[in-house]
Amino acid sequence: MSQLIRQLALILAAALLPAAASAALQLRWRSETPLQPGEIRPSTARLWSHHQVLWVDIRPPARFEAAHIPGAFNCPPEQWTTGSQEVLARWSAEKAVVIYGDDDQETQAHAMSQRMREQLGFETTYVLKGGWQAWRR
Repeated sequence: MSQLIRQLALILAAALLPAAASAALQLRWRSETPLQPGEIRPSTARLWSHHQVLWVDIRPPARFEAAHIPGAFNCPPEQWTTGSQEVLARWSAEKAVVIYGDDDQETQAHAMSQRMREQLGFETTYVLKGGWQAWRR
């Protein structure tokens, strides 16, 4: 009887090891924070053609000039008056607007998205989840 218990314990231990490894991988895979309404992941945005997206970078001009998403233009919140005219000049109905900043500017990006919906009448605006830093990964 004790030999049977030992064999069962060995089988159980052998089964637990792959199960624990699988659980750890699943938890790590699902650790991505959920999207808030109006957000898009970089992996999804990368699938869109540059003809389908108007990229709006809200970072300070020096950071934008150092590096940005190809085709993006710079429109920091404090330059909204002139920037909104640039948005209108570049936008067309078939384009979605994707706004991004640094990863700590998510609140500002959401405010800019709301401003574009309310003041410019845009229906399709997104905030890039994780901002510029997530795009570069």
